[in-house]
Order: sequence, then C-alpha cells, then structure tokens
Amino acid sequence: MTLPYANLTPENLRRLLSGLYHDICATLSGQVSSKEEFILFSRQLTCDTPSNPLNVEIKVFDQPESILDIVHEGYELGSLEALHDAIAPAMPGGKLYALFVKKKLAHFSRMMADRRDRNFGPFLGNFGGVKDICIGPCRTNPSFRGNGFYAMALNRICEDAGSRQQGNAYIYCALSNTSSINGIKKAKFKTMGRIVKRRFFIWTVIKINPEKD
Repeated sequence: MTLPYANLTPENLRRLLSGLYHDICATLSGQVSSKEEFILFSRQLTCDTPSNPLNVEIKVFDQPESILDIVHEGYELGSLEALHDAIAPAMPGGKLYALFVKKKLAHFSRMMADRRDRNFGPFLGNFGGVKDICIGPCRTNPSFRGNGFYAMALNRICEDAGSRQQGNAYIYCALSNTSSINGIKKAKFKTMGRIVKRRFFIWTVIKINPEKD
C-alpha cells in the first residue's frame, strides 16, 4: 500500500483526515471501492529563455497564498473556490505560477519540488530522480481557454527549473481530460505511463504502469 504522505505536516495531516473522512462516507454509502486512472507525462527540464506574448504577465509566488496580496494592486483573481488548489500551502521549493491578461487571472499552475507534497510523492512514489519536479494542479479560467496558456505555463516552469538543475518534469491528468492532454503535449511532454489509483474501503493503492506513446 502506498502511504499518502512520507512526512506529515499540519496541512498534510488536515488533508489526510479529510480524505479519510471522504473514504469512510463513501464506504458507508455503499461505494466500497473506486478506481481512477491518470496519464503520466514527462519531459526534460530546459534552461531556454522563455518568450511570452506581450499581453501576458507571468507572476511567480514562492508562497502560493501570497497571490491574495496583489488584489489591492488591481489584479482580479476570480472566486476563492476556484483558487482553492492554487493557494494551498506549498512544501519547500514549491511555487505558484500565475498568468494574467490585463490583470485578470487567466491560468495558474503549481510546481512541486518536494515529494512530501500530497500531489507528488503519493502518486509518483520512487519514480524518477531526486532533482525532478512535478506540476499540478493547474487551471485555466474558462474565459481564457483556447489561447495556449496551459502550455505556456508548463514551458515557463520547465525553463525556470532547468536554469537551476538537471532533471525531469512530471505531470499527470485524468484519462478523460482531453483538453489538458492536448495542452500538456503542446508543451513537449511525452507519455510515460498510467497512474492507477484504487480504493477498497478506506485503503488506497497507487500504481504506475509504464507505457509508450
């Protein structure tokens, strides 16, 4: 069984208990098992100089929740519900990348560098190396979809990380999320395999099945 966290922090403990509560409720309602599948992608980190359209402003936050501090500067972030994944506390080395068009939030992507992060280690385990990063969650504002902002953010993250270290970037998304898959491939990521997450009662097992494009 894959443990959800290698090293618990207060935030991870809260999320772990929340997930356990959700699993207990699902079990009690008759959903004794579930299965989720994700496609895993990878690409090498690069140190190329990023180029962005003149109308796109990219801001990087070492502490994701600090994005809330720029509201007084006239930036529009949308609803807090949509920002829930963006502003969750980050493990050491994690960053939030936010793309703005005319000070309106168009897209955000989180970068994880610590495998204790609930969206990194539990899903990738020992897959990859110690200098690798993982990207996600990511979200594009529906009003700005179709403009390539997802791929733009992924490229910028890989370029920034590549200027500091050699390694790979990993990202995964639901098997049915066609638009995300297209955006990830546009950023030169290649398919590495599938992540299968199975729950039986309150026990969760996560396994990576390697495959090729």
